[in-house]
Amino acid sequence: MKNELEHIIKKHFSENQNEVNFDPSDEISKDTLSVICDFLKILKPYDRPDMYANIDNDLLFIEHFEFDASAWNRKGSLEKKEIYRIDEREKEFFDNKQESCSFSDHINNKASLKNLIQNINDVFINHIKKIPDYIEHLKIDKLIDPKTKVRKCFFIESSSPFPCYINTENGSKIFNLFYADFFIQILKIYKNEIDYLFYSYAGNKEDILYFMDIRALSIYEDKCLKIDEKSFIPIDPHVISSRIFVKEEVRFGITDIHKDE
Repeated sequence: MKNELEHIIKKHFSENQNEVNFDPSDEISKDTLSVICDFLKILKPYDRPDMYANIDNDLLFIEHFEFDASAWNRKGSLEKKEIYRIDEREKEFFDNKQESCSFSDHINNKASLKNLIQNINDVFINHIKKIPDYIEHLKIDKLIDPKTKVRKCFFIESSSPFPCYINTENGSKIFNLFYADFFIQILKIYKNEIDYLFYSYAGNKEDILYFMDIRALSIYEDKCLKIDEKSFIPIDPHVISSRIFVKEEVRFGITDIHKDE
């Protein structure tokens, strides 16, 4: 089983990956994050929910889950299966070659807006329904009592290494779940069940991390975008890699380097 806490810390809260974003007008979430930073420093791994931290009689729990825009079934994401298939095929291809060659393939992930909406709906609502179980588990382990302040947080991660885009009046931009109309509608239904949300997704060069205090939901609702199949642009990834063997004499400065003939 993957250690969710170790994954989050290594990927998002290391020294080189610690920038958290908010909407420019979202002072509520900014102030809240400054409060819960003390909890984030002392998170402990757990099972149902994935991690927790407590200070006095105040406890924060975080449940982490992933989604993407590819086709899913009971065995998981098609995109993850495709990436694994290509990694294995590429390794086998180069292991059997002793001359310069190139490898190419197509990640057939069947990404679409329909799949993305279905996946985030399923995984989000499924975890919302598990919150009573998380609370009960914490009670059984005597981590909370009737007087404990319990802060409930979801860490949502787009597992795809490829960003999706949307067309807007101001040009194309990377898709951000916090500004998607369909996700805002989900949050409006379940806003009393959850306190905070982290959301991580692939950017052009590095992952981007957002944080929202659910009390600031109206700020994002006012700025959310109506997204449809025409405006949504999934990435259709292709893989190309090459290996070059140098077999002839190569002159490097004043030194001759002789490679095997």
